[in-house]
Amino acid sequence: DISIPDTPPTKSQTSKKKRKRIPFSEEETRALLRGMKRFPTGPDERGRWKEILAHYWDIFSVNNRTNVNLKDKHRNMLASGEI
Repeated sequence: DISIPDTPPTKSQTSKKKRKRIPFSEEETRALLRGMKRFPTGPDERGRWKEILAHYWDIFSVNNRTNVNLKDKHRNMLASGEI
């Protein structure tokens, strides 16, 4: 017997836990900048971030960074005028 709920689940019931924000270290920032020079933008932007993450995995794995974290950091650095 399968019961169907009367209302859809709330966001808190379906969403994943939000990760605690960990600021990028100087070493991570330098690795990101080096990676951007080593792997210039191509037709597939996602590939660029994955390549940088894979190449500098020893640095980015310490804080469990993802390719999306790298992309977001790059975007924020552009917006703040850091690069």
